[in-house]
Amino acid sequence: AFAVSLLSFFFFFFFLVFFLMLRRPPGSTLFPSTTLFRSPHHRFLSRICARFLMAEFVVGLRGGIGTGKSMVSDLFAERGIVVADADISARTVVEPGKPAYLAIVDRFSEKILKEDGNLNRSKMRDIVFADAEQRQFLEQQTHGPIIEDLLHIIRQASSAYAILVLSSGVGKNPMMQRLLVVDAPLETQIDRVMRRDNNTRS
Repeated sequence: AFAVSLLSFFFFFFFLVFFLMLRRPPGSTLFPSTTLFRSPHHRFLSRICARFLMAEFVVGLRGGIGTGKSMVSDLFAERGIVVADADISARTVVEPGKPAYLAIVDRFSEKILKEDGNLNRSKMRDIVFADAEQRQFLEQQTHGPIIEDLLHIIRQASSAYAILVLSSGVGKNPMMQRLLVVDAPLETQIDRVMRRDNNTRS
């Protein structure tokens, strides 16, 4: 009787996932980003996936630019904790040959590339900050793949819990069981960003 009940549960679960896949909006992914958790069935699915398909416990790590999120996440990684970092995933999904990379090059031509064939992220930033339409295009090409990459890392986590580092948004989202916020004085943030990007204060 127990085996029959267990089999029925898994049948119902996978049927539910299949049903929600059919109902998801065109062009969206099965595991939508937290900014896309708008419909009730997507929010419900996110909780199911967080329970059955991801690390059992996910600690979110947030903080403003230059606050030291990478330093904190490195401390966890040194202790064997799996870290899924949105900034790293953002670079991963635009590596040469990836769908997002090809779409971006098709849109902006090879002028957007460095000599080694990788995207010139500095040029890309200048373009998207100056043009809202181009920024929207870039987000459409990268947003979904970034979320998928983060979820893949979390699902494969072998540590007791996983760290999810997000560089945008505020508060805890459905993927997190706890939220750790990193902060730093404003002058420290400015100094770190200047040294990181080799820029002046102006």
